[in-house]
Amino acid sequence: MTEITIEEQVWLAAMIDAEGWIGVSKVKNGISCRLGVTNTSNAILEKFADICEKITGNRQKFILHSGESFGTKSRIKKLCRRYIIHKQRDIIVILIKVNPYLVEKQGRSKIMLNYLMSREPYDRSVDLTKEKEVIESIQKLNREGEHTTLLEGGD
Repeated sequence: MTEITIEEQVWLAAMIDAEGWIGVSKVKNGISCRLGVTNTSNAILEKFADICEKITGNRQKFILHSGESFGTKSRIKKLCRRYIIHKQRDIIVILIKVNPYLVEKQGRSKIMLNYLMSREPYDRSVDLTKEKEVIESIQKLNREGEHTTLLEGGD
């Protein structure tokens, strides 16, 4: 693992805010935490993967999927790639680096960091109340956002 520059931390945070997600879902033994970015630009995703690899020492595989890109007159199916981080330790170290620079997803980052850092590595026990609270909190922020938009009367 290598230290990354402030510029790289800010760049990762901007990508997560603009093109990424901090997500959770219920699984058989508790919840699954994920951090990822989807984009049509190979160069952007390669840079994201390179910086994440510098922080964690691990490189994930890219996942291909087809998404819709909206043009002025028609919908165009465009091939996208996703870079998803699943490992608890990797998510923690990345979020610690980018959290100060996140804007829209800082609340989700804090919730996920608190949850992941409160768990022991490889702990398979399930605290259903805590995990339900984490899922509901992050899903609410995913639906509603963290900040008032200009259309809603914000500055």
